[in-house]
Amino acid sequence: MKLANSRNGLAGNRSIHAKRTLEEWDIRFLEYRLEVVGSWPDSARKVATIEAIVLRLDSVRSAG
Repeated sequence: MKLANSRNGLAGNRSIHAKRTLEEWDIRFLEYRLEVVGSWPDSARKVATIEAIVLRLDSVRSAG
């Protein structure tokens, strides 16, 4: 499999432009993690992980 790059001409003139800010991607990922962790069996690890995710979400939202 050949990867597209400027040397082999497969990449063309394409460029990647993000339409969302880093904070928006971070929030989306953290919300996804909450969904995944929500399916874990009840445990101290689950509670600690959810608390850590919520703290991170709060800090990202307040910074943005």
